[in-house]
Order: sequence, then structure tokens, then C-alpha cells
Amino acid sequence: MIKEFRTLGKHALIYGAGFVLARAVGFLLLPLYTRYLTPEDYGAIELLDLTGFVLATFMTFGMDQAVMKYYHAWSDQSDRNRVLSTSIHFSVIGGLATILLVAPFKELIATYVLGSSKYSDLLYLSFVTLFVANLHKQEKTILRAQHRSTLFTWVSVLYAAVAIGFNIYFLAWRGQGAAGIFYSTLVTSTLFTVYLTWLIFKQTGIAFDVPKLREMVKYGIYFMPAGLASFVLNWADRYFLRAYDTIEAVGLYALGYKISMIVVLLIAVPFNQIWHSYIFEVEKQDNAREVYARVATYFLGFLTAVSLGIAVLGREIVIIMAAPSFAGAAQVVPVLAAAMIFFCADNVFQVGLLIKGHSNRLSSARWVAAVLNILLNWLLIPRYGMMGAAVATLLSFITSAVLIGYRAQKVYFVPFEYRRYAHMAAATVVPLGACLLLPEMQLWAAVLAKFCCWLIFPLTLLGTRFFSRAEWAGMQQLLAGIEWRAWRRRAPA
Repeated sequence: MIKEFRTLGKHALIYGAGFVLARAVGFLLLPLYTRYLTPEDYGAIELLDLTGFVLATFMTFGMDQAVMKYYHAWSDQSDRNRVLSTSIHFSVIGGLATILLVAPFKELIATYVLGSSKYSDLLYLSFVTLFVANLHKQEKTILRAQHRSTLFTWVSVLYAAVAIGFNIYFLAWRGQGAAGIFYSTLVTSTLFTVYLTWLIFKQTGIAFDVPKLREMVKYGIYFMPAGLASFVLNWADRYFLRAYDTIEAVGLYALGYKISMIVVLLIAVPFNQIWHSYIFEVEKQDNAREVYARVATYFLGFLTAVSLGIAVLGREIVIIMAAPSFAGAAQVVPVLAAAMIFFCADNVFQVGLLIKGHSNRLSSARWVAAVLNILLNWLLIPRYGMMGAAVATLLSFITSAVLIGYRAQKVYFVPFEYRRYAHMAAATVVPLGACLLLPEMQLWAAVLAKFCCWLIFPLTLLGTRFFSRAEWAGMQQLLAGIEWRAWRRRAPA
């Protein structure tokens, strides 16, 4: 099992570096955004991004998931090349068709989504940007399927650097407000999409294989309802906030949500880039179920540790990263940080459904949680505002994780270590309680004190024998391998 963890960890770290840099652009630029944008601007951008998420679902028909499956389904390289080339053609056709269909309705959509038709031009700019960015995303999925993690990381690093430059230019230098954010993404995505298209077609050739496309669409289309359900689970509360509160409240809540999503950025996203492909390789091994269970435990352990850190330091992160007008975002961070654990847990609990090809059951489970989310938003947001939205998100994510895990276990049993999950949850109680007892203090002192409170969590796990002897031996073996390779690099020839 050490071999599997080493391989998984290697690719996850490489993908992680790329994804953290690519996704961190929005987070690292929060000081810029919150000083050149008002909470209303930030709320408008958030709602446009979310509406684009729905459009992206219809643009792709789950093609990214289909590529990950069908690229490995063929052993002949020519067949694999046709799968990749066909996926790019389909993404272009689907994206253009969607953009052309929504163009006549941009004013109506702007009025419904943002409350005013004055945003119609900004809305259509966001849709055009989405088309190019979505094609870029599909091409990076191809790099993942090919396990070209080094190229993936370099593209992500350069993309992040260019995007930061254009954001500063359009927002701070040109003063174009919310439109500047979309111009930056449009220009950056176009540059890198042209490069990756040339690079991929140079390797695969230009082909459009209808029989293969039919199989990929047949598989991927079942991810569309699941994607829409995920949209409702994650983003429907913004629309309720705009309807029952203000667009400024949407901006504050969106900032709190973005900070809580740090755990997704640091742990879940890089893990998923290799895991969704790797599970089909592990499936062929005799110890596959044991690998799935142990990976789930370690994955949830890292999630809990990072989420706990975000929860206890949420107020300080907002103070450091955002302008004073966004200070109200801090109140929802602890609840949303807890919610992210259950949101990310789906990725390891759904293994059985993916292996057995029951993506339809994945979709139905998420829709149950999505309907619950709508009901809770309707009940809680008019009365409690942003905090009601955060609580609705937490309860809905818990429901989704439980339902998906239950259905996956029925078709493919994995011996998940539930007692250890409870062990981790119990270890968070003392750190959270200690933070609540801290008095008001200066920023630097608060950060230091809360970090010390967070340290109670790993120390509690170590002191209560969370790790078995076999796990200690395995970790020592991994560390010994890392130290040996480092020594060899330093040693003279």
C-alpha cells in the first residue's frame, strides 16, 4: 500500500502546486478586489460566475469526466488520441452553441439574476469569457488524463502569473471595475487555450470520432444532473440572499465562502486531479478496497486539520486580506469551514458509484440534498441572513455526504474507518472551545494564540493513539525514502 500512497501523493503534490497557483489568483488578489470593488460589485461578479457555472454544465455534457474514463478504456494510442481530439471539438461546438442561444436573452437573464438589465453587457461578457475558460479547462483535463503533471503545473504557474498581471492592469490601471475581472480572464484564457490546442493537436492529430463521442456523451451526460445539484448545494443561497437581503450581502457572503474554500483549494482540488483517474487503476489490485478506505481516512484527516485552522483564524484572515467594508464576512467562516469537510468527503465516499458506473445514483443523492438546501434557504435566510445561508449549506452538505456514502456502499462495499472519523471530530472540540475563551487582542497576538489552540488538534491525535504502529512504520518508511533521495541529490558525483 505504501507504493500506492507514494504514487498518489507524488502526482497530488505536483497537481496541487499547479492548482493552488491557478486557483489562488482570486484569493491572492482579494486585497486588490476589495479596494477597487464595492461589496455590490463583488456580489454581481459572484452571481455572474454562478450563472456561468450552470451554462458550463450544458456546454460540456460531463466531457471532462468522460475523458478521464475513456482515455484509459483504450490501450491503443491512436484510439486514445481520437478520444482527446474529439473531446476538444465537442467542447468548441457545445460552447459556441450555448453562447449563441443565450445572446437574445441577456437582458432578461440580467434582470432575473442581478435585479437590473443594466448588467446585461457585463453578463454577456462573462458568458464569452466562460466559453474560452471552459475550453482551457477541458484541455487541462486532457493533461491530467495523460498524467502530464509537470506540463500541467507549468501551464498553471504561467497562467497565474499572467492573470495577476492582467487583473492589475484592467482593475487598478484602467479602472474598469467588475468588467476588468472578466477582461483579464478572457485574455489570459485565450492565450493559453491557443497554445494548448496547438500542443494537443500536434500530438493527437485532428479527428472527430462520432462513435467514441456517442459513448462519451452517454457516460458524461449523467454527470449533468449531478453538476446542477452541486450548483444548487453550493450556490443557490446567493440568489436567496439577493432576493431576501441585498446584493451587498451576497458580496460579503461570497468573500466568507471563498475564504472557507481554502481547504478545497489546498487539499481537495489537487487530490481530485489524480484520484478520479487513479481509482480505476487501483480497482484492478487485490487490496483495492483497503486502499480506498485508508486514503479516505488520511484525506478526511487533512481536510479536518485545514478546516479547523480556517475556522479559528477566519476573522484574522478577513482583516488581513480584505478592506474594512468587508469585515462582516468573518461571521460565516467557521460554519462554512465545517461544511467544506462534508462537501469534499463526497470525493472518497462516491468511489463505489464511479467504479460500478452508477453516476445516476450520484445525481439523485445530490438532488435530495439540493432540494433540502432550497427549503432551508427559504426558511432560514429571510430570518437570519448570511448565517442562515451558512447553516443551510452545512446541513445540506452533511446530507449529501451521508446519502452518497450509503448508496455507494450498497453497490461496492469499502471498509471505511468510521470510528476514526469520530475520533478526529472529537479532537476538534478542545481547540474550538479554547479559541472561544480568548480575550480581544492585537492582530499578531490573536494569530499566534489561535495557532497555539489549533496545535491542540494534532497533539490530541498523537496523544490518543490515532495512528497505528503499522502507520507509524509506513510514515517512517516514506520519510526515509524522501531523506535518501535528498541525500543523493546533495552528494557529489
